[in-house]
Amino acid sequence: MFIATVQLFQLSLNPAYYWFVFLATLTSYSLHWFFTNDIYDTISEILPGQFRALKNQQLKPILFIFFLLGSFALIFLLRSYPISFTYILPAAIATLFYTAPKIPAFNKLEGKALGKTIYLSAIWVYVTVLLPFECANQKMHASAWWYLICQFCFVYIICLLFDYRDQQKDKLNYVLLNTIKHFDIILIVISLVFHFALFCFYANTHQLYYSLGLLFSYLFLLLTMSISKKSQSDYWFYLILDGLMCLPSLVGVIFQYLLNK
Repeated sequence: MFIATVQLFQLSLNPAYYWFVFLATLTSYSLHWFFTNDIYDTISEILPGQFRALKNQQLKPILFIFFLLGSFALIFLLRSYPISFTYILPAAIATLFYTAPKIPAFNKLEGKALGKTIYLSAIWVYVTVLLPFECANQKMHASAWWYLICQFCFVYIICLLFDYRDQQKDKLNYVLLNTIKHFDIILIVISLVFHFALFCFYANTHQLYYSLGLLFSYLFLLLTMSISKKSQSDYWFYLILDGLMCLPSLVGVIFQYLLNK
């Protein structure tokens, strides 16, 4: 998703930033799940299709190893390349704040992060759309803002589906309205905003393949909404829906590469 923004808007960027985003994602992800303690003694305690929590419990040493390796690689990268902390630091702090309630020393913060879904979606969009412009010392222009709105709407609905699935397990704090209770209304509003932003993005850029990637991915999300709302499957959520986040960017990058080859 980060690379797609760079290619889409033809930003000039040190390739070291690609490695930084990859390694930072790996280490923060590993740290977050290392401190996630959904304790199950047997697989019979877990809902059908939800095996990830038990596997996460069993594979904590591997998560810790990934965290260590990623951290050492990040230190090496930061010592070897002139990477600016100015724009990276806000994303790092925001990500740490998201994980902090999982860490035993800060578990009193659990449930205190208001608007978790909006907050998480904003981090995704900051890192994958805003950060490339900031690292390239380029200002966001109209077409980039429309692209950002499209990505935010898309990622937000996916994150909201995770909350919808976990509504019985997680104690959620809501900002302004109960997003689970009013899920269908929110979906309609976000969909209208998404399609309007997508129209404006295409009108400003005439980027057909990136636009089609966004459109088809969002339509798939809508067409499978009934499955997402009923499913408890970890395969569906952590493979299909999580993977769907990068599909628009992947379509754009592949077609741009093939056309310029």
